Amino acid sequence: MILVAGGPAPSNQHQKPGPSPDCTLCTFDEVSGCKIANWKGHKGAVMTTCLSLDPDTVITGGADKFVRVWSVAEGKQKVAALKGHKGTINNLAMSPCGTFVASASSDGTIRFWDFVKGLQVGTPIEHDDEVRAVCFNMTRCFNMPPGKLIASGSGSCIIFWDRRNEKQAVQIARVQAHAGAVSCVTFHPLALHSSVLFTGGMDRNIKVWRFNQSAGGVGEGKLDLVEVATLKGHAAGLKTLAFSPVAPYVLSSGSSDATIRLWNYPLSSAGAISCSKGHRLTTHHVTWSKDASLFISASADCTLRIWNGATGCLHKSMLPDGLDLGFVGYSVQHIRVANKLPPLHALAFAMGTHARLGSAAPASAASRGTVLWRTLRSMIANTTRAPAPVSTGCAFASLPEELVQRVVQACVSTYT
Repeated sequence: MILVAGGPAPSNQHQKPGPSPDCTLCTFDEVSGCKIANWKGHKGAVMTTCLSLDPDTVITGGADKFVRVWSVAEGKQKVAALKGHKGTINNLAMSPCGTFVASASSDGTIRFWDFVKGLQVGTPIEHDDEVRAVCFNMTRCFNMPPGKLIASGSGSCIIFWDRRNEKQAVQIARVQAHAGAVSCVTFHPLALHSSVLFTGGMDRNIKVWRFNQSAGGVGEGKLDLVEVATLKGHAAGLKTLAFSPVAPYVLSSGSSDATIRLWNYPLSSAGAISCSKGHRLTTHHVTWSKDASLFISASADCTLRIWNGATGCLHKSMLPDGLDLGFVGYSVQHIRVANKLPPLHALAFAMGTHARLGSAAPASAASRGTVLWRTLRSMIANTTRAPAPVSTGCAFASLPEELVQRVVQACVSTYT
């Protein structure tokens, strides 16, 4: 399934009017291109999206100044809109632990949200200019635990914040990074390169930065950032940077020049390993599938394109059915968990539902849970439809038939 977030195209770009306010967040079938549902809530363009570690949760931010939390299964909001910003939400970043999300806004602030409880956490980080980008360190960086070092892009600078005290972040460095506005920032996801940061700017360049360990430690208020490379090739300002989620962790970059380029790190002297062409207008966002076999781009030309993750070659071009011609995709997410192991709460459901069914908890719950886990994994890996009734064979011998059916049906319907 593909989630597309966007809004009306500029009035001089298309003859048809843009989408209605209720059609700025839509899900589509990636094979047929048919619309599955409109997610109604935002009033105006949806500018950014973020996936939670929980596969049923998506967070979005819009021009209506709200951050909203959605159930993938229901297409409805899980909590009331998160209010506080006074400007458009430009970017969202999920913390490595998955417990809160950061939102960057044109009002010059970054706010932190407990999206499960629907509450703001700590004090907003104030900037003196619009904040276009924000990211967390995903792995330990020197003496900074994951999620405690924050990089933000504001104006032409990247600013670093120590957030080990969750009530109040402290600025520890400010670097003039680009000749134009900084539009995207991301840390390398691999622990081996945890001290490496990538930034994209409206000056057409991607810059690679490394923290200098001899500076004495990030957490001591000493941060020596060294520019190690400038990646050139794009003919217009950068709009998005995204790493593939699995090794070899390829960096994708999307630009106003309508192309997507792929880069390896450590860097190759040959430059980009591929340049994907097909869009006619700005590439606003790029996202990867979970296995990195493909990536998807959303563009101002009102299309989605699916590309081969290894070669960068076009796999499929989509003008999704039901998507207005005047729709500009600002963000896209690939939501697909078929053939994946169900998360922990699926097992918790399996083991905890006995009481609700009026059955006693089975003996040796841990061992039977392991068998159930493996069996469900095998079943979901071999089907994308609700399975036929399952007989209580040896794997489920100690579990009630009704429970088996409910667990399997819930897992298949939710995670495929």
